[in-house]
Amino acid sequence: MKSKAYLIIGVCLILARAVQAQTAFSPETIAGHRSFTYNHNLTLSLTEKIGLTNISWFDADYRNSANHIYFIRSGLSYRLEEAWRFDAGVGMKNPGSFATVSLGYQRFREVFSFSCTAGATYQAGWTMEPVLWAAWTPKLSSAQHLYLSLFVTGNIDKEAVQRGIQQVRLGLTQGQISYGLAANFDQFNDFTNTLYNLGFFLKGTF
Repeated sequence: MKSKAYLIIGVCLILARAVQAQTAFSPETIAGHRSFTYNHNLTLSLTEKIGLTNISWFDADYRNSANHIYFIRSGLSYRLEEAWRFDAGVGMKNPGSFATVSLGYQRFREVFSFSCTAGATYQAGWTMEPVLWAAWTPKLSSAQHLYLSLFVTGNIDKEAVQRGIQQVRLGLTQGQISYGLAANFDQFNDFTNTLYNLGFFLKGTF
């Protein structure tokens, strides 16, 4: 699984160099009470409208390997309007491979940023996959901003919530680096299996 993930990330980086694409890279690590987590969001802007994306997430439980969580998605993003975009991608996540399409709306401002998407994912059956992300970053001083973010998503079919994720961050931003407190909550199989991880995060935006 790790070798496939490194291959996908490597191909994205090689493509970025080959076409001299504008690259946005946002890695984050979390040292929590249950697990250590690494995730990143990589975007390669090929033109003003077209981009390649890679989102990767690895959550390693300290005590129980059965609770390891992984998510890798690579795809194509097309900007329809200033704030609207269409995304299509393929990837791997617990318990296997998947394909997804979605329509999203996003707004980025100096103090408040917001994005939401609605789409469909196929992984041994179709599910609806809504996603909500919001961040509030008011200025505290000439060098620091407050950083408060919320991320919520899930996979829902007509019978149950197959997968749920909620993530909260509260900390400070100095330049391109954010750090502070993190809380992740994960639900599986209509809430029959739940996990959470509380700890400290360190995030870069490049």
